[in-house]
Amino acid sequence: MGNVSNILKAWQRLLAIFLVALCYGYFGGLVLIFLFGVDPFQLFGLSTVGLQHVGSPVIARSAELHIDPAVVIFAFNTLATFTIASLLSAATLLNPDRMGEFPANLRKSFLRDPTINLFYPMQEFRSIRQRQLRPIFIWLRVLPAAPLLVLGLMAGGMMASAHAVIGSLEYVAALLIPHGIFEVSAILLGAALPSSAYLLIKKDLEAGATEKAFCKITRFSRSRAIKASMLAIVLLLAVASVIEAHLTGTIAAWVRSF
Repeated sequence: MGNVSNILKAWQRLLAIFLVALCYGYFGGLVLIFLFGVDPFQLFGLSTVGLQHVGSPVIARSAELHIDPAVVIFAFNTLATFTIASLLSAATLLNPDRMGEFPANLRKSFLRDPTINLFYPMQEFRSIRQRQLRPIFIWLRVLPAAPLLVLGLMAGGMMASAHAVIGSLEYVAALLIPHGIFEVSAILLGAALPSSAYLLIKKDLEAGATEKAFCKITRFSRSRAIKASMLAIVLLLAVASVIEAHLTGTIAAWVRSF
């Protein structure tokens, strides 16, 4: 139950980060449009840059090949979410006691990264007194949160620009919420796995108990909680993909009819 509790705590923290970023993106977007005269179509383009240059062309090509768009959406989202979740298993590369093991050059590059000093103002970062252990803070605490921050800002910007053009927040919400509830929940869960590992080893890092911390990460990565979370991610993304491909447009059209 301890592992599940840590995953839930990390999930809630990441949800807060996403929601704050979403609000910043939405209200900031409205300020840019209505106070500074930014073209809402330009803002929408910035907010959907990945969708325009990668997602839409791939979906269009898959349609030509008679591949259900839900399959493509599921594949993209699963790859992205599992990439974030893989930070957990890859964290063992940061063990300073095993810098000579393969891949040695990659391991050493993490410890020599000068950008790590950017996080020195953070008390949680400074509380890890052994400098060789500080990269794990970035790996398990910062990196999992970064995609949620970007996703929230992009979604907020998309909502603001669409709201300015269409004039109906309800319609915009109907385009995002039906599948977004499942999709964002899955991405949050994927990010919560490495983030929860940090909660598990936080005291060990502060005490400088290197081997104990990395042994806990290894055991945690093989636990039933991780396997169950992976299954939940796949199920959530499968539901989200079907809704986005086949139901979201219908729901949004129904909302707009009122």
